[in-house]
Amino acid sequence: PSSAPTAEGADQVRVAYEFVFANIQLAIKFSIDEIEIRDDLAFARTGSKGTVKILANGTLAPEENREFFLFEKQDGEWKIARYIFNKVS
Repeated sequence: PSSAPTAEGADQVRVAYEFVFANIQLAIKFSIDEIEIRDDLAFARTGSKGTVKILANGTLAPEENREFFLFEKQDGEWKIARYIFNKVS
């Protein structure tokens, strides 16, 4: 989440997302802007747009981000190695 520390490893990522989805509800659609594959590495640039609902008070707000995923092939399967996003201003 914005303003939160970086989550590293499966345990930290799980805790971060459990926190996020305990507090908000997203209604967004993703678009894929670019995918590049090179040997055992790949990346995807995406965009997302929709709304976020704050569960504590029911407030709805627009939500729009740009995302970057770095994938790494491990034992024949693609895994997310890095993920980052930023708000569209």
